[in-house]
Amino acid sequence: MIYTEALWPDRWTILGVQLQPLRLGHALLLQRLGISEPSAFSLQPSAFPLGDLLLGLYICSRSVARAGAGLQRTSTRRWLALRAWAVRLLPARIRALALARYAQYLAAGWQGPRVWLTQKDGGRPRGAELLQILTVSLMANLGLDRAAALETPLSLALWDCCAFWESEAALEFLSEDDEELIAEAKRIAAEEFAKKDGPAPGSAQPPIVQPSQAPATQHQQGQEPTAGNGHRSKSAEQQDPDHAPKLNPP
Repeated sequence: MIYTEALWPDRWTILGVQLQPLRLGHALLLQRLGISEPSAFSLQPSAFPLGDLLLGLYICSRSVARAGAGLQRTSTRRWLALRAWAVRLLPARIRALALARYAQYLAAGWQGPRVWLTQKDGGRPRGAELLQILTVSLMANLGLDRAAALETPLSLALWDCCAFWESEAALEFLSEDDEELIAEAKRIAAEEFAKKDGPAPGSAQPPIVQPSQAPATQHQQGQEPTAGNGHRSKSAEQQDPDHAPKLNPP
């Protein structure tokens, strides 16, 4: 992922609901409700209640301020209950695809730059959570108030905060040469393990961190770009959850 993709993110529509870019406040609301991990939906989508999906679609289809206020209203709970009943009538394949697609949306929203952590503070671990660190950094270093910070797209917040932290020598962005060295190190390590008839290492690499800390999903090819030719085959339309009945939020 590159910075311009965070500035102008792709559009996502799931079950007829058009989503906004995943914002910092959206991630906090989802975390508060316990449905923020994309891997939870991508590993076994059928094992999770549709109510979690619908609640996520409700939150992420509007501003953080509107979502937070809407969750306090009785009418929102009725809307979620009615939509859950309607979605249960859809084929199981469509429901599973919708859950997997929502996982892709969350994972895309968590995408940030790959960086090296420096030892400026002696490698001392941080006690605060990443979302809180991002919020405070946007307020303290970029001059945003709390409301504006929470409305910032999460991916953009990761890129901007990491750029500031790099200027403070707290981390360094990975270069293309760094990526090639990491790939080569993985290849050599895998070959060495294969010679010893041992399992290939799953994480044999230098200490690199992804600021999001969110696991990637296995269906990245399902993401819709902002612009395209709009042509799909008939079989693709039959399997696309976007062609299911629309669930217009209130």
